Amino acid sequence: MQQLGMKIESIIKRGSDTFHYLIHPSVFWTKAAYKAACEELNSLPENERQSTAVVASFPPLGPLIVGYKLATKYDLPLCLDYRDLWIGLGKTAPAHASPVRLLQLINVYCRKRIERKASIAVVISEGQREMHTEQSELKTAVIPNGFDFSKKKRNGTRKKKDTSLIIIRHLGLIYPPNRTPQPLLNALRGIHDASHKLHVEFYGTQPDLLLPMICESGCEAICSIYPQVPHTTSLELQQNADLLLLLDWSDENVKGVTAAKVFEYLASERPILLVGATEKSELKQLIQSSNAGYVFGTDPELIRKFLQDMIRRPQKYLHPRPISTIALQYDRKLLAEKYLQLIYRLIEEKNLERATQHYTAPFGAV
Repeated sequence: MQQLGMKIESIIKRGSDTFHYLIHPSVFWTKAAYKAACEELNSLPENERQSTAVVASFPPLGPLIVGYKLATKYDLPLCLDYRDLWIGLGKTAPAHASPVRLLQLINVYCRKRIERKASIAVVISEGQREMHTEQSELKTAVIPNGFDFSKKKRNGTRKKKDTSLIIIRHLGLIYPPNRTPQPLLNALRGIHDASHKLHVEFYGTQPDLLLPMICESGCEAICSIYPQVPHTTSLELQQNADLLLLLDWSDENVKGVTAAKVFEYLASERPILLVGATEKSELKQLIQSSNAGYVFGTDPELIRKFLQDMIRRPQKYLHPRPISTIALQYDRKLLAEKYLQLIYRLIEEKNLERATQHYTAPFGAV
């Protein structure tokens, strides 16, 4: 009964997530948001209004609609901030969206119309820039996700539980079949008496997606599933783990999917175990270049050999990983400054365009 209840809950959640992604509730407050933004812009002097840009983030769709309308009415530069891939781009459309395929088509139509008005799109990785370029003529800039590394100082010192078990923790969702811990579970199955040597904890993912994998691999005694926790608790759990599990996106048809969780992991100064990395993975490049941990693909035998050696010599593998200069490039303060420079440039270009149109207008034109 418990498993049936988890299954029903997950089906409802995934259906809700799909609906929210396609027609998010934000669509229904676009009118009120647009009215409030117009009042704010109308209160500005003309010179200040012409030094304004509109930044609209996706997902969901609602902010893009509001941004499009504002940019059109006031002739302002529009920056589309894509924190996630558009549904239907590449092979990102989930199978459970098929009953509402018509809504997908509406979504794609809105995207194309909005992009015709936009000045630029901001994406989070070079891979997503490539995918965007294949689908759209709108120019792009790459500004990745990051982390406020100053939070690291407020997390306090590491408090490891008094146990001989090596604790491996994963925080966040899994996305079968593209992002799962299956290679790790298969590797654990081949380690003798593994339950007395290490333990894998999963926080925040749907049990009905994860539990069948764990049971099929015979890892029930090695793994625990916990509900989602507050962000501050998540940071503490990361800092107090021996090894942090990160799952890469394994679909080569979808480029540049990078888990934002990696930046929190880097800030924890704990070693990272990346599983499922492809040859061109941007997560793989980041972890290797910053000496932040260990990278594996989907071969369980290679992962098993690593785990066995780690169990024998934990001091070699589980020592702290100081935040590297490469990782610090992803500090949110630096990324915000980069973003501001981009916005200032868009405003300058728009003002130059207005000036050009003014001076080239036909004689006598108003």
